[in-house]
Amino acid sequence: MITDIVTSIIQVLLTPFMRWGLFITVLILNFVAYFQDPMRMSNAICYFIECRNFAFVTSILTFTLDILTFLGLYLPIKEYSNLPDYWYIPLIVLGYAIIAQITIDTKIHIEEDTNQFEPPPNDLWPKHRRIILYTSILVINILIFIQFFLDSNDKYQGDKVIDFVLLNRFGTFTKNKLSFLIGWLGVLGVLFDFISLGYQQTYEACMYNQSNTWNF
Repeated sequence: MITDIVTSIIQVLLTPFMRWGLFITVLILNFVAYFQDPMRMSNAICYFIECRNFAFVTSILTFTLDILTFLGLYLPIKEYSNLPDYWYIPLIVLGYAIIAQITIDTKIHIEEDTNQFEPPPNDLWPKHRRIILYTSILVINILIFIQFFLDSNDKYQGDKVIDFVLLNRFGTFTKNKLSFLIGWLGVLGVLFDFISLGYQQTYEACMYNQSNTWNF
């Protein structure tokens, strides 16, 4: 009974609708998350660089990983598509341009030592909503990694645990280096999500030179 349920869940998870649906959803949520990140409006220090630069670099890396996820989904079905070669290049450029434009338009908010408190931006979500947003991104990216991992379950050979778990997943390193690297880079994406979620959970405006009114 339990085995049947698990098998059914896996089958649904690996359907094209679920695979592309989760990817498109997390792609959109990542842009929303960057826009909602209060760190991009701070000149405090995060990991030895200004938080605004840290948020920008993290967003660029996240979008790059999203591109690799897209390629991992699209390239295996490319031959069945009637779309022209490299049709997605303008969309990739547009994605980077949106991130850059959000960064350019960002105003750095600094709370000065006065009795006046600067209100938070009108479009900034409350902390609990941002935590829900980042948690959703983390969960979806874990599901996407599981999808890629399970989809490679008929491409391994060998009788060692390391063969089954690592070396022969995602088309194997020896036969398909690109697919192998794209698959395991998903772990890096999940790590980014954990770090970003941690920042949102521990966010205190004073830590980022921002007004205490932002703690809502």
